[in-house]
Amino acid sequence: MPTKINLLLKKKEQPKEIKKAKSFLIRGTLVLMLLLVVASAGIYGYVVYLTQISTKLAAMIVDLDSQIAQYQDIEEKKSILTIKTGELRKLYGKRFDYLTALSDLDILFGHSIAIDSVAISESGVVQMSAKKIAEVITFAEEQAFSTKIQEINLKLEVGNSSEFQETVDNLKSFQGKGLSEASVLSSELTETGTFNIVFHLVLAKTGESGAQSL
Repeated sequence: MPTKINLLLKKKEQPKEIKKAKSFLIRGTLVLMLLLVVASAGIYGYVVYLTQISTKLAAMIVDLDSQIAQYQDIEEKKSILTIKTGELRKLYGKRFDYLTALSDLDILFGHSIAIDSVAISESGVVQMSAKKIAEVITFAEEQAFSTKIQEINLKLEVGNSSEFQETVDNLKSFQGKGLSEASVLSSELTETGTFNIVFHLVLAKTGESGAQSL
């Protein structure tokens, strides 16, 4: 019988170790790719989360900046108001109190004269006309030191010539006791027989005790 010859080359069988290595490599690659996909998804999600947080924080910062700007505006208005209030208080403190000055005039002369007219300047100079209504003119020394009135030009009506001299002597007695100066500027006899005497009175201030003669 003729002999059969197999011309096909037999495939060499790979060793089991190589097969196992290839299988492990393929599985490892798949697992690694899967892990990379999962990690990428996680990183992407985390980036999205951080972006959302960043957006919220930016919005909060804008809102806080707006509130701070409003507070700054309030503080500026408050500061301006405080300054204006302080200026008004200073002006009020410097303002001459006319009502108090009128009250001081009554106290100074102890209601011994009746005031007909009075004009008071901001510098504390008084122009006044009055009649003598008491036998003796009184003058409050303590009030002279506390009032803001500086000078008094007093036109005083007295009854007769003897009363004229008594009134002059009367006011002279207050020199050094509330008055630093008392002088007669002028005098006149009226048609009714009374006298009008114009006195210039300078009120003494704390520490002053000097006097000038009439």
